[in-house]
Amino acid sequence: MDFQKITETIQHPITAIKTYAPAIRDQSIKAVRSQTAKNFLVYSLGGLVLRGANFILLPFITHYLMPAQFGLLSMSRSFVTITTLTLGLGLRQVFGINYFKKTEIERKELLYDLIGIYLIVSLPILLLMYSAKATINRYLFFNNADSSVLFLVFAICSIYFFSELFYQILRYERRAVTLATTQISAAVIRIGLILGLLTYMSAGIVGILFAQLMGLGTVISIGYMTYKNQFPLIHWNLRRLLYNIGPYIMQGIAFIPNIIFIWLLGLIDRWFLGNYISMEQVGLFSMADTFGQLLYVAGIGPLKAAYFPYIYERFSKNSFAKTDAWNKRFIVAIMSAAFILVWSVFTLGQPILYKMLSKNYHQAFGYIMPIMANYILLLGTTLATAPINYCKKTWVLGITLIGLIGFKVVLNSILIPHTQIYGCLHATALTYLIYFIIILWYSRRLVAANAQTDQHAFPLKR
Repeated sequence: MDFQKITETIQHPITAIKTYAPAIRDQSIKAVRSQTAKNFLVYSLGGLVLRGANFILLPFITHYLMPAQFGLLSMSRSFVTITTLTLGLGLRQVFGINYFKKTEIERKELLYDLIGIYLIVSLPILLLMYSAKATINRYLFFNNADSSVLFLVFAICSIYFFSELFYQILRYERRAVTLATTQISAAVIRIGLILGLLTYMSAGIVGILFAQLMGLGTVISIGYMTYKNQFPLIHWNLRRLLYNIGPYIMQGIAFIPNIIFIWLLGLIDRWFLGNYISMEQVGLFSMADTFGQLLYVAGIGPLKAAYFPYIYERFSKNSFAKTDAWNKRFIVAIMSAAFILVWSVFTLGQPILYKMLSKNYHQAFGYIMPIMANYILLLGTTLATAPINYCKKTWVLGITLIGLIGFKVVLNSILIPHTQIYGCLHATALTYLIYFIIILWYSRRLVAANAQTDQHAFPLKR
């Protein structure tokens, strides 16, 4: 090749970098200063303190609970999450998709209707479940949960919906500081109770669950004090509630498979380990998974809450195909950055963890990075669902997730008896990968189906 051509080839990227570097810098500064970025940071802080209380207390808890006890605690929390998400009937998601379409009075009516539906439908089901607590204990907890543990678990399930609904209202009203303050207050009370109950009363799992119940009660109390003056403006309308109960439940059910997917997978892993191996293995897996959950609540959840409204607005104002392509590039960038960050932090922090945690849990360290890699894959998959959610094709996600849960059950039953915890990790990685591929494939179909009507202001057919 001629020397001049070589020089020109080298100069082209250099020239491009010099030309576009100022614009890239300005866009980066604008993104950091945007309201979306600020909300993400506030949401992340509150979620990190509230949900990260488990991580903060980890060194302390491991010195009071053996791995088998920690496994029972983890299964109790997974049961709470799955039960509350299922009995919530997707009502909080219904509140989300209708909130911005209604006036202030209509929003309050919507809120009253959804709370009424939950009280009428979900709480009676929960009471029936509690009456069958012996059966639940036998098949889900392998007769390891006593009556006090089961009572606290169901008490937490009964009020969890209201605390999360309050958080949701604060997000929609963009009261990020109030949200973070409430989360931090609940976390402080919970942490203080756990430290006191374990240290001075040796309360064990019962003390930890009681502290969680008190934390939720704190959130609900703050929510009542915040909005009590607005409630008298309207009253429950039983006729309107009964009229809306069917449509709202049908809207909400479509969201259930998607929102319980990650948590159901975790419960499946723990159940198979407890059934085929031992509760000690459940405890070791749960210890390693605590770091993945920290990534989820401090990174994936807040990023989704801040990013989805932004990308939905971008879809509505720009070319659908170009926005989808931009979303995919963003996914690659955020997954790469997350992996580098997680690997760096874990490599530097591993010696500290060895000193902080009880020796009974050191075996769990070998599972942390594979679990974190699975969560990063879940991060990419979650962001990739944005165009599907925007097009209101949530039924595709529901059908896909139901099939993948069955696939995960089959993989676990085959792999766990032979490879134990690594069987869980391999099954989860393969399940997430297949889910990711399906989401990308269907997103391409959406782009192709709407290619002819794809204009600057995209008139999406829903």
